[in-house]
Amino acid sequence: MLSLNGDRNGKLETCSTNREEDSYDKTGVIAMLMLTSGSTGSSKAVQFTHKQILTAVASKAAVHPPHTGRPFLNWIGLDHVAGLTETHLLALSLGVDQVHVSAADIVPSPRLFLDLLSRHRVSRTFAPNFFLAKLVSTIDVAILADNEWDLTSLGCVVSGGEGNDVKTCAAASALFEKYGASPNVITTGFGITETCAGCMYNENCPAYDISQGYSIASVGKCIRGIKMRIVTLGSLTCLAVPGESGDLQVSGPVVFEGYYRNPAATKQAFTLDGWFRTGDPGMIDSNGNLNLVGRSKEVININGVKAALADIQQAIEAALSNRVARVVAFPSKNLYNTEQVTIAYIPKLFPMRDEDMAAIAQSATQACLLNTATCPLVFPLLEQSLPQIPIFTLGKISPSKVARLFESGAFVRDIELHEHAIRRAREHMRACDAGLATETEAQLIEDVAEVLDASPNLLNIHAGTSIFDIGFNSMHIIKLKYRIEKRLGLDLPVVNIIKNPSVRALAADINAQPHRRQPLSPKQSPSDFYDPVVVLRAGGTKAPLWLVHPGAGEILVFCKVSATPRRRQTAFVRPAGSRIGVRPEAIQQHYRNCPCVYGSNPKVSTAYALCDRRI
Repeated sequence: MLSLNGDRNGKLETCSTNREEDSYDKTGVIAMLMLTSGSTGSSKAVQFTHKQILTAVASKAAVHPPHTGRPFLNWIGLDHVAGLTETHLLALSLGVDQVHVSAADIVPSPRLFLDLLSRHRVSRTFAPNFFLAKLVSTIDVAILADNEWDLTSLGCVVSGGEGNDVKTCAAASALFEKYGASPNVITTGFGITETCAGCMYNENCPAYDISQGYSIASVGKCIRGIKMRIVTLGSLTCLAVPGESGDLQVSGPVVFEGYYRNPAATKQAFTLDGWFRTGDPGMIDSNGNLNLVGRSKEVININGVKAALADIQQAIEAALSNRVARVVAFPSKNLYNTEQVTIAYIPKLFPMRDEDMAAIAQSATQACLLNTATCPLVFPLLEQSLPQIPIFTLGKISPSKVARLFESGAFVRDIELHEHAIRRAREHMRACDAGLATETEAQLIEDVAEVLDASPNLLNIHAGTSIFDIGFNSMHIIKLKYRIEKRLGLDLPVVNIIKNPSVRALAADINAQPHRRQPLSPKQSPSDFYDPVVVLRAGGTKAPLWLVHPGAGEILVFCKVSATPRRRQTAFVRPAGSRIGVRPEAIQQHYRNCPCVYGSNPKVSTAYALCDRRI
């Protein structure tokens, strides 16, 4: 039995129920057993000793020391090492109150999380990346009052269990800071069951990660009681130099000593010199901070193009927000035996309405198109399928295990019922929308959908839809150009499509085509009709972003940029190019046309792009 008696002065005592034992500080005395997640195989029982727990708890307390007397908030089950040691035992050791709430209440309603932090003046809590992303996508700070919450007591939001997206950390930090927390309140970290949860922390997130140009946040440095090293890949003893990736190994009193009744697994887990193999690829940067390389390398290969699963998952979670209880994205094989993105979600309510299924499928599809330029397979899980879904204590669904269930045919019925519901919803929407589009617009809607190999109803394409909002890239634009030209027998320049991205605007442009095809008069030159400004995204409140290509003026490389947040106006300045001829007055034309778009004296940001088609 482990007894942690904490008083209000933060003193920690260990008590024994066995008078014959000197103390529970002995390494051989087991305090408790806790199962690993089993994400890489079968779960194993980790042996926790009193010494390991006490050392870990004391070291965790030194990370962002909490406000005196302020409580901790925990929504992670105590059967998870993070809920037990990162919050419960740590709060006991410091003698502070604890607020416990079910994950089933917090995850679907991120606003409740902020309500509890404010109401109880919480000083420390835990929130993994997926929840921070959901929090940011759900809470619209712009429409909230400055005194909506009081987070002045909040000193530390530990975030771990998965890779932390730096943009998500920055957005969540700004949200917390708006209501009184410090800018570095989010503390990313690394820890596993074998290390008693968090054993490394980044106490300067996201500022440090932004300064280093990281996309996935560093997990920082070791706490007292643990050491780390990186061993080069394929080597047993060769240590990596700073900046070189390899296998992460840890050692020290915070690290466990073995798996319960599993000597074979214990022997395999440790090196000959006693270091524990975490199984995580990592890299220690020049400042001594650990970066987990593997977390940014989990990719799906779609038609030869690689996309990070973490990015896709984050985009889907942001798009679906609080409309679903859980969502998971994973790779699967399509009919052509190539990888596709598959999205499964748990509905908030059963049974689902057809229109709700269609709306969720549309949002998930649009988010996936923006990230991968491909349409995913989307389906909700039936209520009877839930018992077989592996949900971790943190609330995350294991993508690898769901993928294996999918491959085994476990979700055939789920997909069939979803397809029937989508067909019913399409028929209903088609009946309601009949006659609203002109003939040209209706034909263009079909063209756009065919290019994306999807149904117009699934993508919710209508006359006001912008092709950039549904994931068009340069290849899609070329396909659309040739499809329209073949159908109508006219010459449609690519720039016309880009300057008229909505179906309605492009239809109007096409209807005016015969007038523009008339021969030029002797007094006219091609440059008289040259407009250097192409608006990729209109509207927005921030300073406009101007994109200037240094080479031939190829505009298609900037299409991806148009999918950036809509608060910033985005425009491209194209040179006259070889088809028109470079004229001395080109710069003057640039100067004259820019104010026509953004005013007479705009404050602008300028982006200079290299000839890189990956933009």
